[in-house]
Amino acid sequence: MRIGLVADLHANREAVKVVDRALSALSPERVYHLGDLVGYGAHPEECVRWAIANTRGGVLGNHDAAALNLLGREAMAPAYAAARWAGERLSSAAREYLSLLPVRELVVRSRLLLVHGAPSDPFGRIFWEEDADTEMDLYPEATTVAVGHLHVPLAVVRGRGGKTILFRKGSRTVPGVDRLLVNPGSVGAPRDRKDSACFLIFDDERRSFTWYRVPYNGRLPLEAIRDMGIPALPGPAQSPVMERVLCAIGMWKRLYRET
Repeated sequence: MRIGLVADLHANREAVKVVDRALSALSPERVYHLGDLVGYGAHPEECVRWAIANTRGGVLGNHDAAALNLLGREAMAPAYAAARWAGERLSSAAREYLSLLPVRELVVRSRLLLVHGAPSDPFGRIFWEEDADTEMDLYPEATTVAVGHLHVPLAVVRGRGGKTILFRKGSRTVPGVDRLLVNPGSVGAPRDRKDSACFLIFDDERRSFTWYRVPYNGRLPLEAIRDMGIPALPGPAQSPVMERVLCAIGMWKRLYRET
């Protein structure tokens, strides 16, 4: 079965529109989301309603939780200002949908575990092979783990011989897979390429995965944020060059730890 995976829509209506068209053309049998439907952007209601209408379900993200006032004092971080703004404006139907999202969901047929951040910590992050290695073993009933939260496409493949390989782009069919972890990247707030929404198609039988990039007009969501008076702009959006520099000097985790 071919499954579309989307993550971190972040209330970016323009990005969701282009991803919706791309998914329609690719026609996966199912689509799941990995949380953070709201936060940062100006159109939380539209993005939640898109998820209701176009996905088979998904999981709760940290910004979704902040919009529902579920994070306590942590939700006072500046990164969550737009989520709190969204929570005050969501319809009762949208709030109910978010409130019913689990923090983890197992798609039994596909042995696919959905979680926003990491199996051990739904709002944590997986950056590298060593982060993924133990996480992939926490739920033995799942041979594939799908995560979001990082805003960067990522796949970690462990073969039956125990060797672990990290991928960050392209399309892969990897024979002899023991465990697989995939991150589709972000639809609404990508941190590896400006104004290019990212999502993933996963084939649970072939154990293959392909990332897709779809450009959108990044000026429109930023203008909407300004016009709505949202109290926080989208999170850190470093260029690919700066991203590599930050990774090289070990600052990546600290920079994105709270958003």
